[in-house]
Amino acid sequence: MTNIFISYNPKVQAEQSLALRMQTLGALYGLSVSLPDRVGTIGLKETTKQRINRASLFIVFATRNLTRDVVREINY
Repeated sequence: MTNIFISYNPKVQAEQSLALRMQTLGALYGLSVSLPDRVGTIGLKETTKQRINRASLFIVFATRNLTRDVVREINY
């Protein structure tokens, strides 16, 4: 199964909505689509690092300037 990680700017509804739709569509086609775990902390969580490590493809949805969260995920 192909693992994909999608990063997006938090609090940008269009980006989050697109990421969630891609996660749903991926499941229909046998793809594992992971999103960042950003609940309850500042900085890059271990669960997000694990999701990035498992991914064979890293996608960034950004309609605005990259936030610190997205930059951290890219740099990791």
